Amino acid sequence: MEFEEWETIRRYTVNYSLQLRINFLKEVKKVFRFQTMKLRRFNQNFKFRFLVSVFPDGVNEETEGWLVVLRDVRIPKHEPRPRDYGILSYTVSVIDIEGNSRLPRSFVEIPSEKDEKYPKYLERSLILSRKDEFLSQGVLTVRCDIHFYISTVFSEGLIHRILKDFLSSIPQEFCYKDEAQTEEPHDVSKRDKRDLRDAFTIFDFSHQILTLPPSHKLRRRFGVYGVSSTASSLSSDSGEENPDISEDVWIFDTETTRFLLSLDELQDGVGARLLNTSPVIRRMVNAPMKERLEKRIHFPDISSRTFIIVLFFLEKGTLFTSPNRDFLGVYKFSHFYEMEALHRKCAEEMVKSVEFSTEELKRIAEDYSDEYLSELLVSRWHDYEDSEQPSSRVYERLNSDSYI
Repeated sequence: MEFEEWETIRRYTVNYSLQLRINFLKEVKKVFRFQTMKLRRFNQNFKFRFLVSVFPDGVNEETEGWLVVLRDVRIPKHEPRPRDYGILSYTVSVIDIEGNSRLPRSFVEIPSEKDEKYPKYLERSLILSRKDEFLSQGVLTVRCDIHFYISTVFSEGLIHRILKDFLSSIPQEFCYKDEAQTEEPHDVSKRDKRDLRDAFTIFDFSHQILTLPPSHKLRRRFGVYGVSSTASSLSSDSGEENPDISEDVWIFDTETTRFLLSLDELQDGVGARLLNTSPVIRRMVNAPMKERLEKRIHFPDISSRTFIIVLFFLEKGTLFTSPNRDFLGVYKFSHFYEMEALHRKCAEEMVKSVEFSTEELKRIAEDYSDEYLSELLVSRWHDYEDSEQPSSRVYERLNSDSYI
């Protein structure tokens, strides 16, 4: 399955509405209503319970005199749970005596924000001053439109499949670090006795090295001494080197995985994209230092999964949502290697993710001097505050139906 198809099913959104009737002229403290919605996604049934509570005269002293509308979504006990779900936003309105939805006001949800303030919708006095429009025999009808999401593919198993699909066309070998010193690298009995802690995998994104015949000398230069499991693209088993084949191929090592990337900028491969998007890696490639001599860059503190996700981004131009906080590892990588587009994308995804609390994101922004992440957090909070503060225009123009 192509990644675009995975993205299509990654998050599924639903618009759901509930209406409540309140006897507005009596001293009613709270009216609530819940309704259950059944949803079938990917051969699995999910059940959600939407709850809307209306407080005609506020919840506490701070909200006294205001119409307050609260909403929630829950999953009944013993029902299957998706990886993630929640409310993105909701819009509250009142239904006039002719059945029209009036004075809509939107409220935006902030992921992981633990704010105890109650959002105010309308002043009670406004409804009473326009009771001929909104009260039918003293009854007010409130409508709540909920924009709800369900993520059903946040499982690690599916993330593994996405990465496996991405790597499926890449030649790869399983090797041992000590094979160069082994007298008989093809001896299967000796390979079985080796320490798996010395094992590593090679991914040949250049498609130039692991496709060579097993005895070709160039394979050894890149740490491949075993018998190739990849079909050769050359008809000859010659051991002679062809410098044109490996001129632009560099080694990128993590602790458990080796990546062979072609940095030939005449080809639009992930290696060339990495070189073009990372000024730090370009300096390492061009500087007369050890890396250039060995044509090798070592990432001592970067996991192979993180680097694979980086290459995935360079290939696909997007990131998938992961339940394992992968964004943070990729964020740190993009910071250290100055990959601005990837860094900004990680910041945007972390702000939207439920995996990161606001306080943690503030610490990350401070630790990495990330102005963009700080701006995203400020913008998100301003959006919330703007949705919470009523517009004064509704008092100046009582005939206006805009109240956002």
